[in-house]
Amino acid sequence: MAATIRDIAQMAGVSVATVSRVIHGNGYVKKETRDLVEEILIQTNYQRPKGQTVKVQTYNTIAVLLPNITDSFYAEILTGLNDPFEKAHFNIMYFSSNEDEKKELELIRELSHQNIDGIIISPVNNKGAFLPATISALQDLSVPVVVVGRDMKCSSFDNIFMAEQEGAFDATSLLLRNGHERIAIMCGKPEILYMHQRHQGYIDALTNCGKPVNSNYVKFGPSKIDTAYEMASDLFSLSPPPTAIFTADTIFTLGLVKYLLTHDLQIGKDISIVAFGDVELLWSLNFNITSIVKRTFSIGEYAAETILKRISSSTNHEKIRTSLIPEIRLRGSEKMYTQR
Repeated sequence: MAATIRDIAQMAGVSVATVSRVIHGNGYVKKETRDLVEEILIQTNYQRPKGQTVKVQTYNTIAVLLPNITDSFYAEILTGLNDPFEKAHFNIMYFSSNEDEKKELELIRELSHQNIDGIIISPVNNKGAFLPATISALQDLSVPVVVVGRDMKCSSFDNIFMAEQEGAFDATSLLLRNGHERIAIMCGKPEILYMHQRHQGYIDALTNCGKPVNSNYVKFGPSKIDTAYEMASDLFSLSPPPTAIFTADTIFTLGLVKYLLTHDLQIGKDISIVAFGDVELLWSLNFNITSIVKRTFSIGEYAAETILKRISSSTNHEKIRTSLIPEIRLRGSEKMYTQR
């Protein structure tokens, strides 16, 4: 008795839809799975009956897994996703891992029981690597995977993220072009990949202009307002103090502004600032701080377009790594207003 598609699927340990994708060359199937199915098709001498076609089941549903769907960064990525998927008549299933790697893994495994065509995921891990179990669970889904928001250097999946190092380089270079030589940085812990990249961008900009890196002007610590306040206190107590500060995260910007308000210091008169990340509340209160702004909406757009192309293509193209350069929003806080 001739083998059926269902027989092939059972032998390969995959779904009938996956076997159909291989037979018709329609849709994404990871290479290992495709090779296995093709080998079984040959071994069983499978032949499709004349005139009979097998309908490939598509669900037009994408799973989106984010660490925190209420965070403004991730909310803007979701906004960028919506329009391309709506035009392609795809539905979106949203999931939040609540910044928990174990929950992230559980959700991915649960998705194996859902009818989805692909998954877009922003990892909980901020050190640039998935857990091995997470990689395995994503691969087991046998659907296209696009990783967004964070640079996963060793990932075998499509990856769309911000050029953190280049953004920090541009921020520090802007201060240098405005005449600053004593430039400080308030930065998160360097073991966090994107903080390490922002710190490296700061160093690159200084060395590129032949300026020494003064360790007294480099402050590391957890991303907390109180920590940033203490950093600012340390910097202003130096002799000489910095003329400008690059804040590598919005939390550090808020902590710095808190310190300035407490000590009756003014941006432009007592210190110049360039911030990584925009704080809408601050500029709405007339704190006109020049900012390096992530293109989070574009991350969502590119992610949606990438996964739709993967779903519609029968070819396993080379993995995509797209790094988006942040924008600079000039508001005047980078200038050297007075000679100090």
